[in-house]
Order: sequence, then structure tokens, then C-alpha cells
Amino acid sequence: MCSIESSTFNQDEVDNIHLDLILKVIKIDLFGAKMSALTEINNNIEASNRISVNSYIPKEKLLDCLKSNEILSNLLRENLHQPQYVKKVARIVRFLLENDALSLGDLDEIWRTQTGRHDVIAQNVEFLIIQSVKYFSAKHLDQLFDSFKATLLGSPKQQQERVIRLIPRLVAEDPKGLAQNAATFLWELSIRPLLLPDINSAALEAHY
Repeated sequence: MCSIESSTFNQDEVDNIHLDLILKVIKIDLFGAKMSALTEINNNIEASNRISVNSYIPKEKLLDCLKSNEILSNLLRENLHQPQYVKKVARIVRFLLENDALSLGDLDEIWRTQTGRHDVIAQNVEFLIIQSVKYFSAKHLDQLFDSFKATLLGSPKQQQERVIRLIPRLVAEDPKGLAQNAATFLWELSIRPLLLPDINSAALEAHY
């Protein structure tokens, strides 16, 4: 997919054609098509950070397109077993975070995509979160740890243990930002009688 430029169109019209093409391709039910659309979105994201680039879609227009067309929701519906796909989605999530455009609902949707799924998808969603966590706001972190608590209280043991082992990996990415959330979470875990003793053991093994 390439940028569209022509003297017969003004730049805004070119951008709209470009976005329409991306939207059409991303909705095609083929992995290769979605990867091409993701690559084009990511190219535009990178270009939006370079002041001298004029042949790509402006940041504000790209953000509006991603949000108004619920592109993230579309991307989270399939192909999450493909690491290269998830890596490209992670770049979009980071772009949204960098521009205060990832809602708490978006974050909840990201977390829920791995619930009850096989290990490969769960691992890839964890990768997506790990890659993004240093850009989370305080509200995002609170939301994420609320999701962790819900998982511990209402999910199978395997998912509970995945949460426990995910936390130190997140803290390693952003020690300053997550230290308080992690400490509070582990303290609450240690005093909750509802949780199985072996889950508490998993927590100790993961963090000490």
C-alpha cells in the first residue's frame, strides 16, 4: 500500500482517500490484508512524529479515524495467535496512549481478549500489555489492577497464576510507575482468605 498524491486533489481529500483505503483493507478477512493495513497505519504513526513529512496522514486525522471506526476492537477480534500481528497492534495501542486516546473501556477490552483463550493468545496479549504499560496513566493502572483482582476472584487457577506471574514483568518495564500498585495488590492478596493457598504461594515465588 502506498501514499496517494495528486495535483488534482487537495491534501485533505488525499488523506480521506488514503484512510478509506486502509479501512477497506483492514476489514478484509485475510491475514495478509490486515497485516498490510497495519503496516500502513504504523508507517503513518511513525511519520506523524517527523515534522518534515507531508505525504502522510496528520496525527489528529489518524487518531480520529482509529477511534471513530473502532479499529482497535476490530483488530482484537482475531489473529492474536500471530506474534507479528500483535506487535503491530501494540504500536497502535502505544500511539493511542501517547495521545491520551486509549479509553478505560479499550484497556478492559484488551484484557478480556485473553480470558479463557489458549496459552499462545494469552502470552501475546500479555506481551501487548507489557509493551504498553510504561505509557499507562494512573487511571489505566488502576483499571488494569482491578482487572487482575477480578481474574483472581473469578477465574480458573491457571489464569490466576498467569496474573501473578505477569505483575513482576510489568514492574520490570516501569518500576517507578507500578511499584505502589503492585505492592498494594500483593498486600491485598496476602490477606484475602478467599484465595487458595497455592495462589499465594505462586505470588511469593513470582515476587521473591
